Amino acid sequence: MLKSKALWTLALAGAMVAGCNKDETKPMPPAAPTTPTVPPVTTPSIPALPTTRPTIPDISIPALPSTGPAAGTGTSGDTTTDAANAKAQTLLEQVQAAIKDKKWDDADALLKKLEDMKDKLSPDLQKQIATLRTAIDAGKATPKLPGGLGLPENK
Repeated sequence: MLKSKALWTLALAGAMVAGCNKDETKPMPPAAPTTPTVPPVTTPSIPALPTTRPTIPDISIPALPSTGPAAGTGTSGDTTTDAANAKAQTLLEQVQAAIKDKKWDDADALLKKLEDMKDKLSPDLQKQIATLRTAIDAGKATPKLPGGLGLPENK
């Protein structure tokens, strides 16, 4: 009986000690640390930039005819035709200046005025209007860089 009393006393004392030291005990670390598996990171491929510069189409401005009477307009005394040709000549010069400054919308608007009066003009001026239309369409089709900048000119 003495043995069993001593065992009970020891068990009770052990339980009390274990219960009192509960606040001071450190948590047990995990048995084996595990490292998470991370899938490999793949970087997207970026296409290479072109190494050559694109070419810009050659936009030449046609020469203006002399300011004398237009060929094929009938008599030089026809004031209606002469007035239309003079006005067309002024508009042609403005279109050419707009093309030179690469103001394609301004040049297009002026050329539309010329195209409206094309049937009253000499064949020479009609050819120039067609040439300017080609130049404006080619200029508008020139690729633009971000921000509205055009490609640099080849020199």
